[in-house]
Amino acid sequence: MSEMEKKICLGCMQEINADDVVCPHCGFDPNNYRVNPRCLRLGTKLAGKYIIGKVIGEGGFGITYIGWDEKLELPIAIKEFFPPKIASRDTTTGNNTIYVFDGAEEKSFEDGMRRSVKEARSMSKLEAYEGIVSIRDFFNENKTAYIIMEYVDGDTLKKYLEQNGKMSPEDVLKVMKPIMKALEQMHRTGLIHRDVSPDNIMIRRDGQVKLIDFGSARVAQEDDEKSLTIMLKRGFSPEEQYRSKGHQGAWTDIYALCATMYYMLTGKIPPEAMERLANDEYKSLKTYDDVNLDKKIASAIDKGLCVFAKDRYQSMSDLIYDIYGEEEKRVIPKNERMSTGDVSSVGETVLDENSTVLMEDNNKTVLMDDAEKMGKVIGGRNTTLKFNSKKKVMAVIAVICVFALGGIGVFAAVRSGNRAEKSTDVVSQEKAIKTPTASPSPTAEITATPEIKNIPLPNCVNQKVDTATQQLWNLSKNVNIKTSEVYSDSVPAGVIVSQAPEAGSMVNTDEFIEVTFVVSKGQQLMTIPNVKGKSLSAAKAKLKKSGLKYKTKTKYSSSYSSGKVISQSKKAGTKVKKKTTVHLVVSRGPKPTPKPQATPRPTVRPQRHTTSSSSSSKKSKKSKKKSDFQVIGSDDYVVLD
Repeated sequence: MSEMEKKICLGCMQEINADDVVCPHCGFDPNNYRVNPRCLRLGTKLAGKYIIGKVIGEGGFGITYIGWDEKLELPIAIKEFFPPKIASRDTTTGNNTIYVFDGAEEKSFEDGMRRSVKEARSMSKLEAYEGIVSIRDFFNENKTAYIIMEYVDGDTLKKYLEQNGKMSPEDVLKVMKPIMKALEQMHRTGLIHRDVSPDNIMIRRDGQVKLIDFGSARVAQEDDEKSLTIMLKRGFSPEEQYRSKGHQGAWTDIYALCATMYYMLTGKIPPEAMERLANDEYKSLKTYDDVNLDKKIASAIDKGLCVFAKDRYQSMSDLIYDIYGEEEKRVIPKNERMSTGDVSSVGETVLDENSTVLMEDNNKTVLMDDAEKMGKVIGGRNTTLKFNSKKKVMAVIAVICVFALGGIGVFAAVRSGNRAEKSTDVVSQEKAIKTPTASPSPTAEITATPEIKNIPLPNCVNQKVDTATQQLWNLSKNVNIKTSEVYSDSVPAGVIVSQAPEAGSMVNTDEFIEVTFVVSKGQQLMTIPNVKGKSLSAAKAKLKKSGLKYKTKTKYSSSYSSGKVISQSKKAGTKVKKKTTVHLVVSRGPKPTPKPQATPRPTVRPQRHTTSSSSSSKKSKKSKKKSDFQVIGSDDYVVLD
């Protein structure tokens, strides 16, 4: 078959015949493909050589497509920077350019796009490492950034565990070693992943594992970055990720990686980090009777899951050494190590103008919206305040103090919140009064409770996706929306069928909220199969498999043997609704040749015997009805006199 008679399936990027509608490899049907209008259309070309296929993932930072590299003739993954909280577009209009909702968010979008390319450039240097997906290209187009990555054909670790259950310690150590080595190298470049989880580890068909999705990756302690976007996965994110100013580093990825290993070994997700601050119900790996794990390795994973960053491993190299032994020890020069931080230690924390402060004052939680109010609350205590005049309005420095006197404990937590109003009186101060402070005990119990902004989720069912999305974003900027699609006979295409969590569920607007919409693809259209010339039983089976009904009638035919389908009411290849009735005409075989009509036999008048007795005469009369009739043909009778 010639090249002109071949094409590429935009669902799996495998070669198929030109006349194939549904891919024989993956079952992808482009005619039934439904996607959010903000996603690029099938067949869109980028940079003059990258062909867009179906969407394979959407998140808080972008959209990932399967694609085709025309130059290299191989499948790829295409990551498009697209934060749906602040930007949108409608590709059905033929315009692929992204626009930002609010002009005030333009800088945030530009900074994000710049970081995306910067991080891709850094990641491209790590392509030689086994456990990390390789970066092949990055460029700007449609007023956003694109990253071309290696396409990993396989399943996520999460899906594998859901299908096969927990793994043996031997398999866990084998699978996670290349991931740990990849993270080790990544940290040496100054990058942290920030989203290590079973969702972002791929197991290829050949058994190799790859760390994917670097949309959350950030440069550790970047000078021009005063805060980090809050990215959370319950059970896998450490407590510092719950705070926009949380000091993050290699220890952040270590927590997430050890949480992943914990899940692989036990089948259970560790308790949420913020819950552990108040009441730590973490169950050590050493206490599981059904987990046959070396105690030294169990202790290493437990250490990686310590609540406070200072109690964890500070480098991936140290964790690798304690798990895999002396041969894996890597000596990293001090100048190459990322500096370690202690998120729980007392010190000066610079807050920006968008920060708010939570502070416990005499066992009462108070939300401070500006520096002036905070100064009034903590006045008279052993505190340190520092004011930074950099840029427009800068922030205040809160020092956490724990006292042994009178059993009084003071706990201060910094978090991202509503935009604080400027306090010109406080900002104008050039100097701060500083007094010695004591360091808190690592085991100090935290009693402060953040102000909970609980709201019920609205009902988004029977709404368009874009309408529902905007409605949720009006409630909170921390909402991440995922979508899946189903066929529906009652709900129009593009309309939400269901949502999770359900309407009315209480959510905290200060936390990361993930909402999943199940979106209708409309009524499922079925393809009429070609059953002409097939036996009736085969035709019925094929129509039933296609979700169609049938009715039959018979007809004599000299061209088709008995029981064969002569014709069908719907043309093969036609798209129809499910359960559509197809009328079949079935052959009765050739029409039978009529038999020639039989020639009537001449009748013979029987002789009467006059000498018979009267009794014989009576008997003859009684049987007259039978003897007086003679069959001439099949339907004709002759009455004898």
